[in-house]
Amino acid sequence: MKTQRKMGIPLRPLLLTTVVGVVCQQYAIAQTTPTPPPAATTDERTSPFLPRPPQFNSYSVKAGATGVRPNVMFFIDDSGSMQQGINYVPGRRYKNWALNRDCSWSVQYNRTHRDKCFYIFYDVNNRGNISGSESNGARPRRYVTFSADTRMQVAIDGMHAILDSYDGKVNWSLYSLWGTEKRHLMGGKPDWGRWFDTEEWQIPGIWSYWDNRYKTYAIPAPVDFVGTAAEMRDYVNSLSPYLDTPTTDRYIRAIRVIRDNIKYRCQKNYIVVLSDGDANTDEIPGYPYEERYTNETGFLDWEKKYYGTFKRWGIDKNAQSEGPWYRFSLPGSREEYWYHPYYGRTRYNGEGWNGIGLFSHTLRDKDLIPSGGRPDKANDSKDAEGGDWDDPKFPKQLITTYAVGFGNDLSADGITYLRGAASCPNCYYQTNDGNRLKEIFGEILNEIAKETKTPSVRTRGTSTPSVSGSSIASIAASLSLDTDKWASVMLFNFFDDKGTAIDEAIKPKPAKYDDRVVLVNNGKTDGSGIYWLTATDTARRVDFALTSEQEFRDAFVPWILRDPGKTDKQIQDAANNITPRRISTYRVRTDTAGDVYRQMGDVLGTPTIALGKDVAGKQKYVITAANDGMTYIFESTAGTSAGTPYALKLNYLPAGMQRESSDDSLTVGKTLPLIAEDGYGKENILKPHLYLNNGGISWLLTAKTRGFKQQYVMMGNMGQGGRGAYALSIAGEKRDGAGSTGMEAGGQTQWQTSVPMWETEKGVNNGLGYTVSSPTIAQVATQWDAGSKKPKLETGVRVYAFLANGYRPGVYDDAGNFTPNLGVNAYDRTPTLYVYEMMGQEFGLNARAGSLTEGDRPGTLVKKIPVPPGPDVGPGALSTPLLVDSDINGVVDVAYAGDQFGNLYRFDLRGEPSTWKAVMIYKGDKKQPITAAPAVYRNSEKNYVVVFGTGSDVFKHDLKDTNQQMIAGIYDDLSIDTPAVLTNDSLFTQTFTESDKKRYIVDAGFDKNVHKGWKVLLKASSTDGDYLVSAEKAVSQPGMLLSTAFISTRIYRVKEVETKLPPQANPRMTCYESESSVDTKGTSWTMAINAFTGAGPDIKRGGYFTDKGGNAQNHAGKDEGYITSAVNIIDTAKVEPNARQLGVNGNLGQGEAESLENPGQNLGRNDCLAKTSKWGNLRAIQEDDPSTGGGTTPTEGAGRVDVQPLGGKRCGDPSFIRGIKREILL
Repeated sequence: MKTQRKMGIPLRPLLLTTVVGVVCQQYAIAQTTPTPPPAATTDERTSPFLPRPPQFNSYSVKAGATGVRPNVMFFIDDSGSMQQGINYVPGRRYKNWALNRDCSWSVQYNRTHRDKCFYIFYDVNNRGNISGSESNGARPRRYVTFSADTRMQVAIDGMHAILDSYDGKVNWSLYSLWGTEKRHLMGGKPDWGRWFDTEEWQIPGIWSYWDNRYKTYAIPAPVDFVGTAAEMRDYVNSLSPYLDTPTTDRYIRAIRVIRDNIKYRCQKNYIVVLSDGDANTDEIPGYPYEERYTNETGFLDWEKKYYGTFKRWGIDKNAQSEGPWYRFSLPGSREEYWYHPYYGRTRYNGEGWNGIGLFSHTLRDKDLIPSGGRPDKANDSKDAEGGDWDDPKFPKQLITTYAVGFGNDLSADGITYLRGAASCPNCYYQTNDGNRLKEIFGEILNEIAKETKTPSVRTRGTSTPSVSGSSIASIAASLSLDTDKWASVMLFNFFDDKGTAIDEAIKPKPAKYDDRVVLVNNGKTDGSGIYWLTATDTARRVDFALTSEQEFRDAFVPWILRDPGKTDKQIQDAANNITPRRISTYRVRTDTAGDVYRQMGDVLGTPTIALGKDVAGKQKYVITAANDGMTYIFESTAGTSAGTPYALKLNYLPAGMQRESSDDSLTVGKTLPLIAEDGYGKENILKPHLYLNNGGISWLLTAKTRGFKQQYVMMGNMGQGGRGAYALSIAGEKRDGAGSTGMEAGGQTQWQTSVPMWETEKGVNNGLGYTVSSPTIAQVATQWDAGSKKPKLETGVRVYAFLANGYRPGVYDDAGNFTPNLGVNAYDRTPTLYVYEMMGQEFGLNARAGSLTEGDRPGTLVKKIPVPPGPDVGPGALSTPLLVDSDINGVVDVAYAGDQFGNLYRFDLRGEPSTWKAVMIYKGDKKQPITAAPAVYRNSEKNYVVVFGTGSDVFKHDLKDTNQQMIAGIYDDLSIDTPAVLTNDSLFTQTFTESDKKRYIVDAGFDKNVHKGWKVLLKASSTDGDYLVSAEKAVSQPGMLLSTAFISTRIYRVKEVETKLPPQANPRMTCYESESSVDTKGTSWTMAINAFTGAGPDIKRGGYFTDKGGNAQNHAGKDEGYITSAVNIIDTAKVEPNARQLGVNGNLGQGEAESLENPGQNLGRNDCLAKTSKWGNLRAIQEDDPSTGGGTTPTEGAGRVDVQPLGGKRCGDPSFIRGIKREILL
């Protein structure tokens, strides 16, 4: 048997921050003009993105036969005995019937009161007998409520619980013996009238209980099937104990309604019979006094052909049977059998089923709808979607019957009757306990759900997950991924003694998860929003859209917390006994509680960062985020060697982050339970994989200015999971010396207040989209000298967080057409850069310990900087900005960012915030989206070259994109406030040639005095046999080594084989099956381009590839043979625990902020490399899964990490050039 194979790849050493997965890519999707109408509905599963990342692009899908809801009818005994008390009722009461008192009936009363206002036909008199007339103290035919729980009340409670748990998953109907479920439509009383028994049934000595009877004028009909619990509530609330028990007759009539409501050939159909006593009337269609009803039918023609025929034979004179025997013949047969309407089995001529059993067992096996459809229904030759009723895949339409005997006074005949009614061996239940009845209803619906659920429909992708890392000396953090369990494992690899390569002889070690605690932020700002997630704090269930305290306590919280004392199977079993519950069946991730693949959600997009003081040769904290909604903070364990791994110390869950709503109805927290559903992620429509927290993470160590203490802070974007960002204090000391902060502020008891800092705004005014980008934290001057146009560094220096606005809520189709969610109307009119106050403190040279905290509060939105509107620029996403300190004075001057429409902007921050603005420096094309941050080369304080690539590989249509993409460079003169806007036509074109898997670019004559920019067109789309070769694309930020821009590109080769659903089929509700397979192969090229000209690398001035001997290579590109991660340029000879935020080109990443007292000191040079440095491109390489013969363990998965050697011009000055933060990897 084939099993789901785990995937993984060692991540790069924690020297650079590469982004895992797709999240930190700025995706570009062309919007149509005019904009299509808004999406009709949104729910927890709605988002603009594909449920799975595009790198899992080789698969086989069998879709369809899904979404067709089963028909489920509750067939409830509403005979008078249903007023019997569940527990002992003191006093002389007939068969323990509950005491009653008068009540005032109304529809609203029964909606709002658990103890319903019933209407009874029989009451108990002073002698302890029941009576239908007012005698001896009996008071029948009146409205009552009961002083104790009755069978009917408990049945009502159980049905409501099931409606809660399976709302939207089932078509519901309800039918009682006497139609009491429709009381709310009839003034509170059932339809009833007076009639007399006919003489032929008045047999002395046999019919001892005959007199004037009050029954309904018409035989009641079942409630029409409805799709929501809300439509069923009033019917359930109206049920009431009433008359006697004509169960068999009503069952036959119930089946008629179920049969009429079978709309799809694959639709499952069920009836759940609940009765507390023996069937005690002779009624079946055609019985003698059916003529007394206004709607008599006898057996219908189709029923005679389906079941057979019945002839009344006589009365059983040997018992007080109160009813007849019939002669029964099968269709087309003259042979007769004896049949009785309410005996369980015949007493004459054989052992066939009597009562309901005769019919239920026929319905279990015999096709209800013949070829050509139901002859009594018009236009029924095909089902609702045009399918044949005798489709070989679904040749029979059947009905399954469950039966529940409720009570302790069922006779032997009654039990046999109900056992016979149940149409499968495990379809009969019996209980006298109210709580057990709820459990039974839950078990029945759980079995129904199991029968109708879709099996796993997609194999795992063969692509490896992206890698991530950070600046840990000697250790590389890695994240493997299992797409069957949708789980990741945090792994730690080790370098060799030289520190230049991964030591393959040492297996990676997983993190420890023994001390998990979860800190929740539900977004409320009244002081109650941040709390510890515990099973006992059941009031918090509302944050997760759970109604049941028991489900929250015994199932949801243990599942989310990975309770070490309970396996997932044990949690599932416990949940199956809970009604109501939101999750019908809890997912089993692993067999054991301690399995490493149970401990984290899947990590797809969030980088792994490392920060903190050097502890035993490694940084103290490693942080990432997963699609279980939580940020994971790992801490170095005690030990003296770098080989000691990390342990999880804290999960932070930003549960209040909004998704597709302007209120708190669709949040990360309220979506989170869906990942616990059995079948999660197995297909892309009903139970798709969900992104809940996979945005970029950035961190900053505050500057040493004036000798203040230093604090580590971080900011995380929600990515495809939500519309917002959160800020945390991780470690260090408060700048004024008032003590430690973050994770170091006195232990877990302090973390609730010391770790969370702030989150972005929620509610109707939240203008952010899905924050699929990385934030950046930086020092900013807010006061400037008007004359010199220089910043005042004495006061007004703040730490701000910069955040791109994100992608608009709505839905993209496979072709890239967008349907916006107009319910979220605060979204910006153009791509916008958001600027937030990070810490609420003064960072200037004149800052004093007693006055550090001043100005705006942390989290204040300081400024929104929209890009200029234009005919081709509308609502859309900005890509991750690159911040630049052009004059190396410790504060930001400008930022560069592209957008999904292919444009590039300069954001000018040289002035007070009120003057900040964006100007377009390049007008692009939405067919060439800019989806990652650019890189820069600094010629001088005022002159920069901005290098960027175009393309997207996020959505399905991206894989087959035929629009040619490019790598480009733009010269920008910062002395010109409003530069001339360049266009694609104004860029000088450089062309590459290919030979032996190498590319070469010879300068075609670029002149910087004439040309203000250059472009290199990447490989165009083509075909290769059955494969479509998509256009090459650059979807990651370039890395600069001297004046050479290194950038990774991707080419996908896609072969699709697809059998589509018919056009009339609704993919969310269909019996049709579609089969499609996609085989995607890919390769990456690593390009090396001269930032000055767009030609190949300048061997004399720039960086370049080298061979193993260190010799310079002049090629401009190399075919890697596999998909690789983005470029990560590092100096393997120099590793520091705390990276420096400022790069040699003035670019700001993450790390320690510059001291304003000596900014740029020992920064290094960007025109030559230190003689002792050892440069390389540390990347993850996507290779075949080693489980096919490689030899690595399943925990590690496929792929490897290596260092591609690079070189460049050497000089004698020390160089501390650090790697560029990656935005997008695999």
